[in-house]
Amino acid sequence: MFEAEDPVAQPAPRRTRRGRPPRITRERIVDVAKTMDPSALTMKAVAAELGVDPSAVNYHVSDRETLRELVAAEVVDAHLASTAVPADADWREALRTVVRRLREALVLGGSQSAYFRLPTGTATRALALVDDVQARLVEAGLSAAEATRTITAANMIAFSSAREAVVTADGRVHPQKTELLRALTETAPGKLANARAAIEHWAPETVEQFEYALDLIVAGVETRLAGGGRPAKR
Repeated sequence: MFEAEDPVAQPAPRRTRRGRPPRITRERIVDVAKTMDPSALTMKAVAAELGVDPSAVNYHVSDRETLRELVAAEVVDAHLASTAVPADADWREALRTVVRRLREALVLGGSQSAYFRLPTGTATRALALVDDVQARLVEAGLSAAEATRTITAANMIAFSSAREAVVTADGRVHPQKTELLRALTETAPGKLANARAAIEHWAPETVEQFEYALDLIVAGVETRLAGGGRPAKR
């Protein structure tokens, strides 16, 4: 007869302990999102990179669009945080410094920059720069309304130029230029000679085009300050 095994002598089955799920924060989520290809950025993809359930990511960030806004804001915020206008700069240098830095930040943000919004922290820094430039423009002789319109126009140029630069990144041909060139092939030779020349030199994504547009704004302000360019009073 076989003797019964002593149950006490048998080792107890080992329990597999579940490890504590990785702790994540909104900052950690954004850090991971910044390293990912924007075209592949989804809440599930970020969760997979972090090794957590997608619901954990959604707890901190509501949706993909919000995540893109956070990524763009952080890139722009970091760039603006290191922007300083020299105390002795005139309004021209101040305007150019801030607008150039804004364009650089938006280009760095890549395709995420289309989702850029101003969260609280970034808004405070951005407003400080706006306040500085606005004060210098008013001190130079513009009205507060004119100074605001000047800053708005320069801001629009920065966003537009950055968008064009992102579209043509990595040597890509601008999609509009492709369409324009195709349209010209359907036009009889010798026709639209001026348009052909314009398209040949058309490069909205370049720094040169951005600086040219910025120069036009500066020249326009100089004209106003010299007493010209204002609509006649009725």
